[in-house]
Amino acid sequence: MSAFVARIVAMVGATLILMRRWGADTSTPAIVTEPSVGKSPNPITLLRDADGDGIAEVRETFLSGLNQPFGMALLGKDFYVGNTDALMVFPYDGSTKITGPGRKLADFKPGGHWTRSILASPDASRIYIGVGSL
Repeated sequence: MSAFVARIVAMVGATLILMRRWGADTSTPAIVTEPSVGKSPNPITLLRDADGDGIAEVRETFLSGLNQPFGMALLGKDFYVGNTDALMVFPYDGSTKITGPGRKLADFKPGGHWTRSILASPDASRIYIGVGSL
């Protein structure tokens, strides 16, 4: 199984995470979480650099209806999201939008650190999620 790798690309009030396959050309879309202050329903945004100039011309909602999403991982056909209160998994078919329902894999007590970083094991058989101090 292949996995996306998350890299921090900017700090703007909250951490912005860019997911892109290592070595992918710029036409590969980036998937980002954005600061959710005052925004609802806490979307994950897809950015696409259509002409290869390093600037995203396309910006659309990839997944919505989340609760302060932060960590993301794509393992095979499963897209994992670390919400502040739960680890969710959604079926992913390679499209530019996830519309199907997700499944809750774990609950987390809200409070303390709200970010939920996700890391897959090298063989993609396990997922580790950071919860900070609760």
